[in-house]
Amino acid sequence: MKKNLPKEIASLIHHITLNEQGWWDKTIQRLIISALGSVENKKLTIEKIAKYVKENYDTHIDNDKINRQIDKLCSSKAILKVDLDTFLLSESELNSFNSDISKYEETELKVQIEFLEIIKKDCNQEEQNIITWELGNYLITNYLFQSYMNLVQKPMN
Repeated sequence: MKKNLPKEIASLIHHITLNEQGWWDKTIQRLIISALGSVENKKLTIEKIAKYVKENYDTHIDNDKINRQIDKLCSSKAILKVDLDTFLLSESELNSFNSDISKYEETELKVQIEFLEIIKKDCNQEEQNIITWELGNYLITNYLFQSYMNLVQKPMN
């Protein structure tokens, strides 16, 4: 008789595999870029980056992990070290960040419009109301999550 692995073991294997592929490091790098870009590229310290990530993404990342990824981002010229402990995005990374944000905002609007057109065409008013508020928000959220995951997987220069 075949026995399935416990969920905890499968989860641990996935976690290890993702870490081996650098998934978490890339995610931390994207969160750092997001923190710097979201504050209109004002200079931030490692502590302020960690605080921004915790407050805006409900994710705690210790300063050592952030510091290691900042070193990698500085080496790749994605971010610049301004002072001893302050950083900002390079001009090209800031342009890329702003472009990505614009693309996602456009995509979100297009998805909402297309979704509402389909609902209007195929459903009565009561069904439209139910679907729009419940299913619509769920689908759009999942689509945006997938888009974000694609952004996270975006190769770093």
